[in-house]
Formats: sequence, structure tokens, C-alpha cells
Amino acid sequence: MIVESGWSWLPHLLWRFDQNYRSLHLEIPWVKELPSKHIRERVKFSTQPTEDFSAANWLRLIEMLETDRMLVFSTDYPHWDFDAPEESIPRELPALVRQHIFYDNARDLYRPKLGARL
Repeated sequence: MIVESGWSWLPHLLWRFDQNYRSLHLEIPWVKELPSKHIRERVKFSTQPTEDFSAANWLRLIEMLETDRMLVFSTDYPHWDFDAPEESIPRELPALVRQHIFYDNARDLYRPKLGARL
């Protein structure tokens, strides 16, 4: 879980990692999958801080990430510059995307540590 770093820069980083892997994969033959796949499967990012994006921009970035399962809502409360849920995540996002960000992704991250109680 990577917190308080934002996430809008992530699509470019994943693209760059994959480009470097493709050009250098002979140097690391034991790595069988693209770096972006490893990151998508294993790393979550908090939504705080988030830029003031429209729902359309959120969806574009999520499309570039190829998943909405990497984002976990966070507020940074009680700091004065916290992200209020009703303001920081656009209401116009599809209900399933909002459910993933607000609940499912955190549950999936922490469930193995909490056991089968959830």
C-alpha cells in the first residue's frame, strides 16, 4: 500500500517500466511477466492526495491503468487539507468503480490479514 503519493502519475510509470523491460529482458530472463502486471497484482495506491479531476479524467486514467482495483480511498483526516469523500471522488463514476475504490480494494488488501471474518 503506497499512501499520500497520489496516483495520476502511475500510468506513465507503468508504461515506462514495460518499455524498459522489453528492451532489457534478456538481462533478467527470470522475470517472466511485465513489470506493470506485477504492480497491478500486488500494489495498491491511496487516492489521497488526488487532483481535482472530472469523472471523465478519472475514467481515462483508470483505463490507462487497465484496472480500477489498484485504488483505495483515503482522506488524510484530520489534517486541514484532507480529501472529503463526497468531494474528492466524483459521484459520476460508475457505481461499481466507486464500490471498488471505497470498499472492495481495501477489503481485498487486508482480508488475508483479518482472516475469513469479512
